[in-house]
Amino acid sequence: MRIHGKRLTTAYLYDAELRIQANRRGRNYWYEYIKEINEQLGLRAREIPVKSLENAEALNDVGILFIGDIKVTDAVRAKLDDWVRSGGVLIGFASEGLDGLFGNVCDSIIEQTGSDYDISGYFSLKSDELTADIHSYLHPEQKLIIFSDIRGMNPDKSTELARFYDTDGTDTGYAAVTGRDYHSGHAYYFAFNVPQTIWVLHQGIPITRDRDGDGYYRTGDMIAIGDNEREMLYADEILFLIQNMIAQKPQPMIYAIPPKDGQIPDVLFYWGGDDEAAGGTQLWASNWMKEKGLPYHINIMRNGNGEFTVSPEEAEAIRANGHECSLHYNFINNFDPLEFTEEDVREQAEAFYEMYGFRQICTVNHWCRWTGWADTAKWMRAAGGKADNSFIHHRLPPLNPSNRLGFVFGTCFPFYFYDDHKGENKKIDFLEEPITAYETGYSSSDVTDFNALHKAIDMAAEYHLVMNMFYHPVNIHNHPACRLAIEEALRYMESKDIVVVHKGNDALWEWWDKRSRSQITDVTIHEGEQTGISFTACCEYDGGMIVKLPVRSGDLVAPPICDGQRADHKIREDFGCEWLYIIIPEGTHEVEVQM
Repeated sequence: MRIHGKRLTTAYLYDAELRIQANRRGRNYWYEYIKEINEQLGLRAREIPVKSLENAEALNDVGILFIGDIKVTDAVRAKLDDWVRSGGVLIGFASEGLDGLFGNVCDSIIEQTGSDYDISGYFSLKSDELTADIHSYLHPEQKLIIFSDIRGMNPDKSTELARFYDTDGTDTGYAAVTGRDYHSGHAYYFAFNVPQTIWVLHQGIPITRDRDGDGYYRTGDMIAIGDNEREMLYADEILFLIQNMIAQKPQPMIYAIPPKDGQIPDVLFYWGGDDEAAGGTQLWASNWMKEKGLPYHINIMRNGNGEFTVSPEEAEAIRANGHECSLHYNFINNFDPLEFTEEDVREQAEAFYEMYGFRQICTVNHWCRWTGWADTAKWMRAAGGKADNSFIHHRLPPLNPSNRLGFVFGTCFPFYFYDDHKGENKKIDFLEEPITAYETGYSSSDVTDFNALHKAIDMAAEYHLVMNMFYHPVNIHNHPACRLAIEEALRYMESKDIVVVHKGNDALWEWWDKRSRSQITDVTIHEGEQTGISFTACCEYDGGMIVKLPVRSGDLVAPPICDGQRADHKIREDFGCEWLYIIIPEGTHEVEVQM
């Protein structure tokens, strides 16, 4: 592997003292979520303490830099200006003191009223190369949502990429996002706190009351988007835009979906459902799903008498089918309709282990019960769990919103929980797998609705999503229309030539966990007679991973090389950019791309 060239690093400026100060004031330090933003993007950005900028060489190998609410001195401002002029890509989140560099003029601050979880404004993407094909084709009139203070920005030497609207939909005349080509570099600016906005969308509003009035504390009480359209990827569209900004450099990222038989998949569907303590239906449903060649995940629940209706022998037969068994927490029967406790969680987890002899991985809460904010996630992690699938897809009521597609937590992708200020905003090693496509394609009256099913599949394939396909085993057993919907899903995917990875919820957790621990290091740009990029990829997942990096049309002069051998790859256009996808096997490998 060639060693000569310029190193390329992506980084984010960080000041730990700002987090400490915010937590001491009883506030969340929202910029902490820059770490989860990078996680979802598959971007291995490194943290740069703001004090390190006093070192003249601190940014020498940095090609892309995120900056948030960091205090900027005159010396830092000058250094960043020189760095961008020389080719750096700077992405700012409501940063102050750098308006000139970003090419903007700020003439006001629109403060978020109410709480940190209240909508403070909207924004709409404008037509530009950077915004191409990002915004929802299902609901093009729906604006995206902001949760933070907003700086009233007027583009001066920049281009407006998105317009800011007030909470009543009034055009403020201000830009919400801007971009500036500055000599050899680029400066992109969000006039709002992106980490706060995405964090609130993902993790929702802390449950302190029954906000939707259904009589229970459920994840529906956490939904922050209000009455806005539920079928919108509010958080993901921001990530897609940031991804296009990053694409100004050939920065490798880890794709959200693992490879399939040497192919680059379009979408990942993960299949699961709750057994509802309906004895005699669970193994039957598993056998049927096996016949269809599908994975399946069954959450097993105790009934009102505290009994599991799946025997250990049935559970083993389900697992022998290649399917997954896990725990369906029941906080409905004989429980307070509002708060439950850590002891309630621990008792049910231990009962499941005593019954079946193995620990739960991804669980679901009956009726999507929840309490607090990150508390429930911490309790389930302490009880041995790894992931949850209770963040519902739709506002409540109705009690059971079937045959609906929804992304009311802003995303289709898994995300890790982060603690509140009392827990120092630390990352919790516990994954949320949000519900998205729920009993889609039919109704309980055994009438099929394939249009709704096709819509979910088309959207997932278009945006390359990680999509939850939620079907209860009792419904697979009892409703022919449910089975017809699943069969139609498979037929439709095949007819559209969609390359699909199918998983269960536990298998999705394993993939996302190992993706999180996989690395891309030593990224080097080579110039001269043989231009290109090289890097070291360390894949923790036994099925391999896919590394994606932006390319320009016609730039690839030879197939990418992995450990001296031609690598399986594909060039595909996504969101107006061309991307090279390279399959990387498990282990550590040296990769070269000639351009």
